[in-house]
Amino acid sequence: MILNPRDFFLLKIAALLHDPPDKAWHVTGRLREGHEKVRDYVVKQLFGEPFVSGWFKRGDPGNRVNKADQLESAIDRWLVNVVRSATEELPPSKFGVILVNPLSGESAYPSKPEEEVPERWVNGLKGAIEALRGLKLSEPEFWRYCYHMLFALIEASYYYHYPGCAGPADTRAPHHTIFDHLYATAQIANWFSGGLEPKGFLVRLDFAGVQSFISASRKLRDLWFSSWFVSAATWYLVEEVVEVARRIYDEGCLLYT
Repeated sequence: MILNPRDFFLLKIAALLHDPPDKAWHVTGRLREGHEKVRDYVVKQLFGEPFVSGWFKRGDPGNRVNKADQLESAIDRWLVNVVRSATEELPPSKFGVILVNPLSGESAYPSKPEEEVPERWVNGLKGAIEALRGLKLSEPEFWRYCYHMLFALIEASYYYHYPGCAGPADTRAPHHTIFDHLYATAQIANWFSGGLEPKGFLVRLDFAGVQSFISASRKLRDLWFSSWFVSAATWYLVEEVVEVARRIYDEGCLLYT
């Protein structure tokens, strides 16, 4: 069953929030409660119990979130194995929660959050969601704006409330943060908008030479314009592709990001 516009963005929100940002601290036992219980607390505070029951139980559509999570995790592990040196060993488990740069091998040790559940983070997001509700949008519009707002805010807001506390997505292969995993899962969820088998395309556009172009700026206003120009040029290159995708989305074939 292809999801309608409302449920499409509900799926993406569920994928974006399927793990709490302090997951690493819960799976290592350094914070109480299992990470799924904390996830349910977060989502219940933001959207209520029906959202939790509908999207995080193992039936359809909940299985779509689970499938997107599994596929994204598999891709992460494959990419890490490609990039990581064959001789590199993961740091000993005695270090606890750790982040490792797969290119350099350098390690960082995040701090444990002060709260058992990310309450301050949740309260900040609730305020933003309530502000959206005050705009009196249609239901599909509300969930679309809600997804994009959460995509933009969840990481920055967490760093604001808990500096230095973002941990890895997987403590067994700690080469990317939990937010890297959440963003990628929300994008891969698009492939499950039509059912429990992934269908869709992954398109990559690379604008070469960006850093050298911007760094050639001589004054602050040149630096600003260089950055703006790259963003504008990139948008005009892909504008037609985005508009075609939007029309496909409006017609109900939801393979749109």
